[in-house]
Amino acid sequence: MIRILSFIILLMPSLVFAHGGVSIEDDVCIIRLNNYKAHFTGYMPEQRGVREFCESFPVTGRAIIAIDFISGELREQRIKFEVARDFTGKGSKVTASDLQGASKTLYKEALIHSESAAFRDTGTINFSVDLNEKGWYIGVMKIVSDDGVVGESVFPFNVAPSTTWRFLLIIPGVLILVIGLLWVSGTLKR
Repeated sequence: MIRILSFIILLMPSLVFAHGGVSIEDDVCIIRLNNYKAHFTGYMPEQRGVREFCESFPVTGRAIIAIDFISGELREQRIKFEVARDFTGKGSKVTASDLQGASKTLYKEALIHSESAAFRDTGTINFSVDLNEKGWYIGVMKIVSDDGVVGESVFPFNVAPSTTWRFLLIIPGVLILVIGLLWVSGTLKR
């Protein structure tokens, strides 16, 4: 009986390490811009209904992006949001300084969406964008003043990433399950 209980506990770590929801500090979908925060959410209604995405979109196609201001002070700023294909080759490691050091021509050629700088009284930015190619994209949120850009943050996300590595996890999982069942049944000798 102890073997069976031990095996069940090993297979269900969520019971042992259960905890509440993710706090906003741990949310990977947060865009940090100067001292302000916004939340990035993507939807693919034609392909995935109402499921939400942020770091990774599972397939290519039309997406609806929603940026919700967490910091109310962003409503008092002129905000611009752009989406570009990753032309840097850095993927998830791209930074705002990578874009500032890049050629303006390369950046403009990579742009697939650009919202004009404006005050967003509602605290949200919503738009549709075609993510028709697999690979990395860069969301760029900027605070714009009369003197130019005074703050910039990048939010890289991946579209239709390879998932073949997940199948490699099946083999060790099956082996662990078989060994556990043999152990529970007493077939394995001590």
